[in-house]
Amino acid sequence: MIDCILPRSPLKADSTRENLLGYDHTNTLTSVSNLGSVLFRQAKYKEAEAMHRRALEARGKVLRRKHPEVLASVNNLSLVLDNRGKHQEAETMHRRALEVER
Repeated sequence: MIDCILPRSPLKADSTRENLLGYDHTNTLTSVSNLGSVLFRQAKYKEAEAMHRRALEARGKVLRRKHPEVLASVNNLSLVLDNRGKHQEAETMHRRALEVER
């Protein structure tokens, strides 16, 4: 009965992964980022921003600055910020990604 042990909501799944692997494990952070993307597509921009900020902050501590997952987090956060009308901060994030790629 696998169904009995699987979480029924994405938020619960994120919490379960965090409990098993740890707050800053790369797989946990992938789940956090994925949840942020789902929230973004649902136009839940405030919640999406929180998830993407969390992913970026933790990935920045665990991975090197030029790591593709860090750059993806920068990009994801900048898209959310732009949709929330935080255009200056979004531009800053995009420029940050460009500087790292050079």
